[in-house]
Parts: sequence; C-alpha cells; structure tokens
Amino acid sequence: MTVGGGVEPDETPANAAVRECHEETGLRVGLTGLVGVFGGADFRVAYPNGDIVSYVIIAFKACLTGGDLRPDGDETTALRYFSEEEARTLPMSTLTKRLVFRGYAYNGTPWFAPPDD
Repeated sequence: MTVGGGVEPDETPANAAVRECHEETGLRVGLTGLVGVFGGADFRVAYPNGDIVSYVIIAFKACLTGGDLRPDGDETTALRYFSEEEARTLPMSTLTKRLVFRGYAYNGTPWFAPPDD
C-alpha cells in the first residue's frame, strides 16, 4: 500500500497529503511537485459489504523535512523504503502498482490519462 487518505472538509489536497503522511508514518514532508492524477477502471474498488467506489487519486512528489519513521499501528503496521527493483517483487493491487511505478517513472511532468475521443 501507499500512504494516503481522504481530504477533510475545506482541506486542500496538498494539506491532506502532508497531514496523512505525518499521521500514517510519523514523517514530515514538503511537497515539491505533482506526480499525477489517477482514476478510471483500475481505481474502482468493490468492498466486502457491497459498496463500490471509484477513486480519484492525486499523487505528489515530496521531500523529507523531519519526523521519525514509525507506523501509526492503525492504518500502518510496518513501514519500509523499496527500490524499484525490490518493488517489482511485491504483491500489489493494480491500483497500487499504477501509483508506485508511475512514481518511479516521474520525470517532472505530471501524468494524467487523456480524455477519450
């Protein structure tokens, strides 16, 4: 899984990203760019209770500014950094794979799926 979460009422996506990162990892980050905006069929999730949702995800590039790496014990139980090579060996959902490998491929230009013609 990647770090993330919902945007609180009246909160900006950037503030939500910084807050969620700190809550889930103990790390303080500064946002330095936009990796991309993701959605569509790969971001549709069916939950055991029958609810079906389609997520729109905004992924930011960030730099570490402080804090101590620690799982929150609720949403995160373990934390670790992975190289791209190591990440390719991990079991991940299609949604997570799209985010993770787009992050590794980030070249400074934000990614998004163009509209269908």
